[in-house]
Amino acid sequence: MTSAGKISLYLFCLYALLQVNNYCLAQTPNLDPKKWAVELSKKEFYDDESFTRLLSTLSAADSVKAFQFINELEKRGDLGQYYFGSRFNCLKAKVIYNIFAAKFYKDKNFVDKDKIKPQLIGLYANALEMAYRSEADALIAFVSYEYAGTMGQFNETGISVMYLKNAIDLYEKMNRRVLPYQYQGLAELLYRVEEYNESIFYAEKAIWAGQNLHTNPEIMKY
Repeated sequence: MTSAGKISLYLFCLYALLQVNNYCLAQTPNLDPKKWAVELSKKEFYDDESFTRLLSTLSAADSVKAFQFINELEKRGDLGQYYFGSRFNCLKAKVIYNIFAAKFYKDKNFVDKDKIKPQLIGLYANALEMAYRSEADALIAFVSYEYAGTMGQFNETGISVMYLKNAIDLYEKMNRRVLPYQYQGLAELLYRVEEYNESIFYAEKAIWAGQNLHTNPEIMKY
């Protein structure tokens, strides 16, 4: 291929790449702190869907942009409002953990892991306190589930078991669908702490939930 041909091919590839990048940026949900301050304050809020979407967007952003959003969100929201305060503390904890976890997987040297643990525990403690004050089972279940997941990453199996079981028990009490992997996660944790009968119990529930996964398409609304 001639030099001119190589340059033409390079320019074509560059153009295609830019178009793809522009498309991806256009598809990225807008990180509008004002909008999310309102959404996170609502009693009726699709935590499982909206929270995960927001967290995924922040995880894809660079750390500076993610923390800028968190700081602006904190300014615009009311931390004294139970729903916003609980969800905000969970979100901030997740963003902090995800940024350091990404560093770990990149560098294979998570030297700051123990340094951020007290901060995360503090954030979740605030979230749990506000959730219990709200007396809303759905909010308590949501915060308990998030706390259990993060503590599991620190090998705090006892704490993780307690709060994951609390979350699942509350979901069942409210007749909310529990997904197979949630039952399975609890079964595995119970096995680690040698609670074998309970582990089998929740493993069987995971199987049952998998078999009935498409019979109830209702989205869980916390």
